Amino acid sequence: MALKKLSVLQLTILGTACLFISIMFLAYKDISASRDVLSSANRDIKLVTIITAVERVAHHHAVERGLTAGFLGNPSDASRNKVISQRKKADAAVEKVNSIMDSDWSESPSISVILSPVLALLNEKAEVRKQVDEANGKHAFTYYSNLNKRALNATNALTMLVNAPDAKRALSQALLFAQAKEKMGQRRGNVLLTEYCCLYALFIRFCVFTLVLFKREE
Repeated sequence: MALKKLSVLQLTILGTACLFISIMFLAYKDISASRDVLSSANRDIKLVTIITAVERVAHHHAVERGLTAGFLGNPSDASRNKVISQRKKADAAVEKVNSIMDSDWSESPSISVILSPVLALLNEKAEVRKQVDEANGKHAFTYYSNLNKRALNATNALTMLVNAPDAKRALSQALLFAQAKEKMGQRRGNVLLTEYCCLYALFIRFCVFTLVLFKREE
């Protein structure tokens, strides 16, 4: 009955107002959904950035492992310089991860938890390098392999947090390739490490033999 008392103009205004409110509500829902999509996309970008950085940590330390095995198997100034040069690249990769953590994930405990096993093991790197410099590399190969394993495990865990299906699929495929490459590197490293151990054992035997011979001559 109340509508009958309204003029055509008033009804038009009322209808327009209802239509405007409906449009505003739909626009708000669309903007809210777009904001959520944009927020998710930005988070995925940050995740891809940290994933890439962590993978580079694994890569550069795998290279350092190989060059270290080569240096221990055949010590020379040239092989040592290669190791020193690669160490700088590996350290730079770690610094990159720390920088990204400080800028993008400082308030994200979950990301810190994922990376904590990697960062904890990195604290032992200086001692391992010192042993290598002293031609004592019996723990080096195991250390680098464990470090790379933890880095790739962290990469896998971070990949699971990516929302975009296509990005997650591509990252998972890249991770499988990185894991296969790591296994190949371990096999090559085992061969070099075995050669080093054999040479080291021969050197020890030679020293013992020389010492015994010297004692006999006395």
